[in-house]
Amino acid sequence: MISNIRRMSMVRGLVLTLVAVGLVIGIGGLRARSASAELVADFAIGDTVRVFDGPVHFREAAGLDAPIAAVAPDGELFLVLDGPGYRDGYTWVKVFNDYYGTGWMAAGFLAVDPDGFPGE
Repeated sequence: MISNIRRMSMVRGLVLTLVAVGLVIGIGGLRARSASAELVADFAIGDTVRVFDGPVHFREAAGLDAPIAAVAPDGELFLVLDGPGYRDGYTWVKVFNDYYGTGWMAAGFLAVDPDGFPGE
């Protein structure tokens, strides 16, 4: 009985250590991934997203230190091209829109728009 308790304790310790290492590695820098079926926050690459908590900075790259190319107001639609990337406490996605072009936005200010991207 005591050996089972020790074994379970060791397994829990190992799991917690692996989770902690994974978090440290994940927070370490921008890790962009691209594949059409990958999830990006609550949406997938290729989805249309709408700014719902704007205005939101539209940046040249992911991260708070990246230059701001424009400011997108509530309701603006974008097509998700790539991501996610993690930097500065935010999840970033690469997006496109005919007016703004291609840039990066914090995913927490975006929501899926079921109507799709104009012109698709």
